Amino acid sequence: MFFNPATRLGHCLIAILSCCFYFFSLRASAQTEEIGVFVSPNNCVALTKGRECYTRANITWRTRVSGMYCITIDTDLTPVKCWQDARRGEFVYEMSSSQNVTITLHRPNTNTLIGTAVIEVSWLYAGDNRKRRWRLF
Repeated sequence: MFFNPATRLGHCLIAILSCCFYFFSLRASAQTEEIGVFVSPNNCVALTKGRECYTRANITWRTRVSGMYCITIDTDLTPVKCWQDARRGEFVYEMSSSQNVTITLHRPNTNTLIGTAVIEVSWLYAGDNRKRRWRLF
C-alpha cells in the first residue's frame, strides 16, 4: 500500500492538537475550583423548638494562596483548628446547638476574613407549653 506523507502529517497534527486541548481543559477546570468555606450538612433538625440539635458537620475550605488559616465557631475568637502553609483543609465538627452556628475561616496573623458558612437549625414542631389533659369521658 502507498502512504501519503501529507495524510500522515495531518493525522499527527490532529493528535497533537487534541492532546493540547485536553491538557488545557484540565488546567482550566483546576483553576475554576471554588474558593471559600463549605459545610455539609448545612442544616440540622431538632424535634421541637428550643431543643438542642446534634450533628456531625464536615467543614472544607479552599484558597488560592498558601498560608496559615484558622477556623472559628460563632463569635468565639479562639480557633477550633488551624493549618500552616496550606491552601485547603478539612475538619469534622460535632455540633450541639439550639441556634444557627456560623463557621468562619480567617488568617490569624492579619485577621483577614476569608469566608463564612452557616449551619441552620430548624425544628419539626413548634414548642407548645400548654398542658394536655387526657379525658376518657
